[in-house]
Amino acid sequence: MKNRVGLYLPFGGFVVLLGLYTGYWFYAKSRIQSELAAWMDSQVAAGYSIEQELIRVSGFPYRFAVEINALAIDAPAADGDWSAEIETITAHAMPFNLAHWIIQFDGTSRLNTVSDTNCTYEWVSDKTLLSIRTNRRGVTQSVGAEIENLSITTIEGEQAQLESIERVVFNAMLDDDDHMRARMSVSGVTAEETRLDPRMIQAFGTRIDTVDLDIAVSAWSALAQQGDVLDWHRSNGSIRIENASLGWGPAQLSGNGDLAVDARALPEGRISVRITDPEALAEALVNGGIVAEGNPEEALRLATMMAPRSPEGVSLPLRIQAGAVYFGPVRLGTLVDEEAR
Repeated sequence: MKNRVGLYLPFGGFVVLLGLYTGYWFYAKSRIQSELAAWMDSQVAAGYSIEQELIRVSGFPYRFAVEINALAIDAPAADGDWSAEIETITAHAMPFNLAHWIIQFDGTSRLNTVSDTNCTYEWVSDKTLLSIRTNRRGVTQSVGAEIENLSITTIEGEQAQLESIERVVFNAMLDDDDHMRARMSVSGVTAEETRLDPRMIQAFGTRIDTVDLDIAVSAWSALAQQGDVLDWHRSNGSIRIENASLGWGPAQLSGNGDLAVDARALPEGRISVRITDPEALAEALVNGGIVAEGNPEEALRLATMMAPRSPEGVSLPLRIQAGAVYFGPVRLGTLVDEEAR
């Protein structure tokens, strides 16, 4: 008899654990459904319109999978008066870690924006994943994204600025010092010719091979709460560029530095730019008409000759002051309209 009890006891314990886990899974499922419904209700109360054909929570026993089909969102005028249609969204989480969700977008999505005219864009990709991790208080601590072979089609209105992107990898994390640290790597960007300055096309072409960025944004909470850059300025917020690189035709650049905004919310800062081939870049700037022949051209060439050299190329300062951009001794233009300065 005792031997039989010894045989049945592990099996009975497994059955009890399975029952407890099953109860937990279905309890968590009901919480997920109720919290999702509450979030949608809060958005509707804020003026949004949200419709969908199906919401389903599945994945038992290994995970949670929240699937939403034919999602349509209309934003109020106060938030931009845009609308979006997404064919399928599926959010995945492990049962033991509901603070980390991986969201997958499938099918064709559509975005409609309202400016001077209505604009409608469609986009589709081989892979679009979004990762969100929160802490115990529900505050977002890190986000990530991965996109492969994204193509954008203009259905109506003004052409989109980009036609396609081969790959995007992005991740950002908030540390204990209120710094948002972010890294992004983008490759194979094709710009829409009609939206790009003809001078830039002449100088560099329409394809950007690589863009890499590693930054730290200080006083993040002041910027994130209301998106007020002046409040961020008053909090001594700044962007530290740990490393940045660009591969765009003859523009093979890398650098680091600091950016911020002044009391008028105009960008300011200084970045040390390393140029792999300064002669090719200077020639492209002149050929594209970005830098006029004559004194500005000679000043740029002289600056590259006098600048410190290293195996990676030469270094020149890129200064942004009161919204104006200076590359070495040459003024390239402004980041804002002249009337706004």
